[in-house]
Amino acid sequence: MKATYQTFEQRAALKYLHDQLAGGKTLSSFLLQTVQRSNGALSYMSPRPLSPEEAIEFETAHTFDFSSPQRVKIGNISGIYCPVPNTKLELVDSVKTRLVDADHFSFLENSLAAPSDPWLKRAKSRILVHRDEVYHLAAYSKSVSEDVLSAVSEASNAMSLVGMVGRIPNAIALLDPAQPLSLEELEVIARSAECIFVGAFDGEGYVIWEEKADDLG
Repeated sequence: MKATYQTFEQRAALKYLHDQLAGGKTLSSFLLQTVQRSNGALSYMSPRPLSPEEAIEFETAHTFDFSSPQRVKIGNISGIYCPVPNTKLELVDSVKTRLVDADHFSFLENSLAAPSDPWLKRAKSRILVHRDEVYHLAAYSKSVSEDVLSAVSEASNAMSLVGMVGRIPNAIALLDPAQPLSLEELEVIARSAECIFVGAFDGEGYVIWEEKADDLG
């Protein structure tokens, strides 16, 4: 579920967003500048409604679900695994609904991957590279749901997630996976952000910044 931060929670949410972006890679640094230039609205996604106190405990998981334990076996060791509730599919749906035409795109930063990583050759999302940094792209297409899910899944890790939805005229033609991204291109991408999301609540959810209507233009 998605909920808007109340006025007294906004400062804490904004600081958390700033901290996450300040600790990221090149895209994050440009996204931080975008946030600082505009008064966006802040909200969060969580598997369940959170109290005002829980909603600003960003490093803590708040949902525990033991209703569907699964048996797992690793080598000779067997055990019970309880899936961690999360809102990844809700985020995917939210991003998908924003990709309404060829001008809109979603761009996600991978905080751990390097361009030389072998698994990137098997990646389902479109991969773009800036120097030693890896980014995942999803855009308007017939398979938009699968493309967004792949990008979010492959960019996510236990450390963090930073992503955005932006709008650039004919974006999909400009964002060519075959060409390395320049510093200037990353800045243009970040400045186009209409929505920015970062991981929160120990992997259960996200903090979301959305450009306000009166800031558009």
